[in-house]
Amino acid sequence: MNKYLVTYQPLFISEIAKEIEPNKFETLARGLLLLESPTTPELILSHGIYKVDAIEPIDVDQIVQSIKNLLDKTEGFAIKCRIHGNKDFTITTIEKNSRDIEVQVGTKLEQDGFIVDRKNPTAVILLTLAQNTAFITKSKPTKNPSNTDTNANDNEEIINRSQLKLREAINYFNLDLQNVKTALDIGAAPGGFSNELSKRGIKVTAIDPGKLDPTLANDKNIQYLQIRAEDFAPKEKFDMLVNDMNLHPRESAGIMLVLSKFIKPKAPCVMTIKCPSRNVFHYIDTVKELLKKDFKDFKFKHLPHNKMEITMQTTKT
Repeated sequence: MNKYLVTYQPLFISEIAKEIEPNKFETLARGLLLLESPTTPELILSHGIYKVDAIEPIDVDQIVQSIKNLLDKTEGFAIKCRIHGNKDFTITTIEKNSRDIEVQVGTKLEQDGFIVDRKNPTAVILLTLAQNTAFITKSKPTKNPSNTDTNANDNEEIINRSQLKLREAINYFNLDLQNVKTALDIGAAPGGFSNELSKRGIKVTAIDPGKLDPTLANDKNIQYLQIRAEDFAPKEKFDMLVNDMNLHPRESAGIMLVLSKFIKPKAPCVMTIKCPSRNVFHYIDTVKELLKKDFKDFKFKHLPHNKMEITMQTTKT
């Protein structure tokens, strides 16, 4: 039986416990649990799932020895340390702060002939400390949570958090937008989704009774209609639909269903399900049941940029 570290939004502890059943798990800290499973689990409510390759007491020499057993001396590696819960470890051979621990462990490994390469590693050692225990995971850089392009760049103008939500969804669901030339954005204000799609060269029709951010007024890729989505009746069909309407899931899905006749077959669609309570699987089932008439291949995920939302990706039939 394998062991996996699972990170999640603490608000959903009871819901993720239901999703994990019948597998055994132990809560290590707020937002972190240890799960036993024969295979890598697929969880809607997880933010990260990492197979545990070694478990050690929080002692620097034992941690270093375990990492040696996982690494080849020819591969450059980086260490990422995360501390969860109480930092008052009973063993005092290790530093107290995550960055200091990375340096301490990395230095000892370098002294033994291993290659630290923080910029271009071929392996990443994820060191998670919780409950006086070190959980060690070896992964590839692309699978490590520190390597992501869903955050804003330093010089990038972001309309609001929703822009990053859509970027995160596109990356997580691995959406191929190469053939997407036009998109319909409902619940568009203040324009985060539209801005993200526009930056990808997509012509967006943005619909919302509320106003878009003034910075989008001169964006030639965005046509803004200050109307209700239910009143929209275009002559053309769109290559993509995105829906970030701040409505009850049933109402939002109902409007999406009304507009489905304006979406091309096989078009990718993204919707954020606003959950009025923590009973997320009830809302997921409600939305799926409503939309299955005109949509297929449903996927759901609670992404890190979400709070009380579940992101859905589906395809127009």
